[in-house]
Amino acid sequence: MLITFANINMYASIAKSDAHISLGTWVKQHGRGWMFWDVMIKVIGLILSATIYPPTMLYSVLVTLICIVIPNQIKRINHEEG
Repeated sequence: MLITFANINMYASIAKSDAHISLGTWVKQHGRGWMFWDVMIKVIGLILSATIYPPTMLYSVLVTLICIVIPNQIKRINHEEG
């Protein structure tokens, strides 16, 4: 979770360098809308991990990696090449 929030902070500082747009606008312009779902799945995993089943956080990170992060990275690489 700390790495995720550090990445969001990095994106926010990049967006601040362009004073004309907000972080939300910058995220939309650069195709980073999946960050919301990434954080939500990890927060749900954290809550379930603290209350019901401890390994849930591991599974939530794995789900976001396989279902959100990797496909978006591949899409971005293909978009840059083609």
